[in-house]
Amino acid sequence: MSSLTQPAPAVKVRRPKKAPAKPQRFARLDDKPTVDEPALLTLHVAGVETDYWLRLLPSDFGEAFRLMKIIPTNDGPAELGEVYDVLIEDAYTSAPSCQCKGFLRWGHCKHADAIKALREQGKL
Repeated sequence: MSSLTQPAPAVKVRRPKKAPAKPQRFARLDDKPTVDEPALLTLHVAGVETDYWLRLLPSDFGEAFRLMKIIPTNDGPAELGEVYDVLIEDAYTSAPSCQCKGFLRWGHCKHADAIKALREQGKL
């Protein structure tokens, strides 16, 4: 008795997806900020530079900073945009916090990461 067999179906090989590369991030600070005098902070993320006024904030809970986004205009002085308060080394936890949407969603952001990196380098 003869039997016919069907050929095995072709198996598709799935290659694992590569994680997207993280964008390069740089932070440049022109001076040390104080409560009275802000310093210019430039954040460079994935080829886009954004300027902020960085000011030291008095805080009972840890070291705090305020970032005020600088929006350039064509016909006059720059305007201020979003304002973010960043708390580094909270009295209760060692994790930083920020008020921006990125931090609220992901638990980290470019603002807190930049300030933390500048502190580790001794620039703040």
